[in-house]
Amino acid sequence: MIHLKRLISCRALLALCCVCLCASGCRSLPTRSKGRYWLSGMNIVWFTTSANTSRLVNAEAIRESFALCAKSGLTAVVIEMETRGYLTYPSQLGPHFSQMPNSHFAPDYDLIATATQQAHELGLKCFVSYFGTHTSPQNDSWRFVQFDGVTLSAGVNPFLPDVKARYFEILREVVSQYPVDGVMFDGIRFRGFETDFSEWSRVQFERFVRRPVENWPQEVLTFRPIDDNNSTIVPGSLYREWLCFRARTVHDYFAEARKVIRKARPGVFVGDYVGSWYPDYASLGANWASRKFHAEYTWMMPDYNRTGYAELVDMLAVGLYYPNVTIEEAQSVPLKDYYSVEGAADMAQKVVANAAPLIGTLYLLQYKDNPHQFVRAVQMARQKTNGVGIFDAVYLANYDWWDELETALKGPAEVLPLMPADIPVEATP
Repeated sequence: MIHLKRLISCRALLALCCVCLCASGCRSLPTRSKGRYWLSGMNIVWFTTSANTSRLVNAEAIRESFALCAKSGLTAVVIEMETRGYLTYPSQLGPHFSQMPNSHFAPDYDLIATATQQAHELGLKCFVSYFGTHTSPQNDSWRFVQFDGVTLSAGVNPFLPDVKARYFEILREVVSQYPVDGVMFDGIRFRGFETDFSEWSRVQFERFVRRPVENWPQEVLTFRPIDDNNSTIVPGSLYREWLCFRARTVHDYFAEARKVIRKARPGVFVGDYVGSWYPDYASLGANWASRKFHAEYTWMMPDYNRTGYAELVDMLAVGLYYPNVTIEEAQSVPLKDYYSVEGAADMAQKVVANAAPLIGTLYLLQYKDNPHQFVRAVQMARQKTNGVGIFDAVYLANYDWWDELETALKGPAEVLPLMPADIPVEATP
């Protein structure tokens, strides 16, 4: 989960269109008795391969780490099926992660098989993750193309047919061969307003608007410099259609991915990680809201709500990536209400409208040297969402916060008082 850099002026443009999503309060949480809502109450931790090598290098290390997770009240772990372009299990579909530079993994090591076995023996669920735009490309044609025609140097465009075909093939293999409980997506989105202006996107967009776009990409948008470091968007005549097209592209990806996974093995759940800052998410093109939600921003087409994909996933891990826990703390800075764990969770519940359970996910680096604030954040996530997500296990281990996590997950959900040292800070995702 990477903090994506946004243009200052883009945020200002969206702010002018923004309605107050939290004004009417938070909807009630989904009950656990309705089908996929068995996922409610999940407390999940991510194990990024590169950051947790010592905790994932063999069965003994995994069992030791997973046992700490189970003891603390976590109920599920997330491991990667691919890291930096290398597969974490033996396969003909790609190079094994033992071939990575400076790898510590044995050539025949199967991380997915080992992790699922250890997790299930300890009573934990085990999910595999696919990080979309964060994966390494096999060739330059898989990359995003910016407005100026420059190809991005990192990551891939997950929506390109060749890219999608490759990773759907990997998903089929993993889901059909391993007893994983689910797939957790991340990065199924665009890389800011600057992408994607490839020829593929142009062709697809012309099909979407049902006419040629002669003045490409100026009919969509242009950028006007403000100073040496910042630019502002100048919407073109097809700007709203372009934003709707990008959101529809993400929606259709999840519709297809869900079918691929369920066909490979029925019952495997589909989850997705998203950032909670919905008013700013148009830059990424991912409308993770319910189809029933109408935000009514001025840049939205009348049927923009139909691009919402919350109904297509079984769970949304929502990044409540703020050091300030309560709305009151954010307001005292001053910051917007949703620049707090509480406010962001309230907004997410309103946007998703009970279409899927929400897991309030925390970025532990934001609480470094402040375990009390970390406990408060976990308690708030418990109160406001259907479970707690921890990113990443490396911070739990490095900070030795297992006891604090157990207190926060197993004790009362009431949020502890703010301590003098927990001064509200100016921080946005």
